Amino acid sequence: MLDRDYDRSQPTSRTNAPAALETYAAVFEEKGALDRHEAFAAEHDPHFYGLPLNESRIVIERTAWRAPQGIVAANARIVPFQAGAELTWRYKGSIDEDENEDEDEVERVEHE
Repeated sequence: MLDRDYDRSQPTSRTNAPAALETYAAVFEEKGALDRHEAFAAEHDPHFYGLPLNESRIVIERTAWRAPQGIVAANARIVPFQAGAELTWRYKGSIDEDENEDEDEVERVEHE
C-alpha cells in the first residue's frame, strides 16, 4: 500500500522485506515445522533457479518487536506488510562464517 497512487513498478518484495523472514518463522512455528524454515527461506529458490546458495548466514531470534509503520523507497512512503504489528521473531544479524568453522551446523533460527 502506497501513500500515493499505486505504482506497479514497485516490487512487492519491498513491502514484505521488513518482516518477511520473521513472519515466515512464526507461521512455520505455529504449524510445528520450524525445522523447515531455513530450507524454505534460503534454499528452495536457489535450487529451483539453479543458483548457488548464499555463503552468508543470519540468525533470527524469538523476541517481541513491532514492525515499522512505514519505509521510504523510491521517493515514496510505503506501508509494509505487518505494519505496526507485534511479531514474535526478529532478525538478530549475520553470522561470520570464519568464526564458526569448528561448528558442524549453524542454525538460522534459534530455538528456546
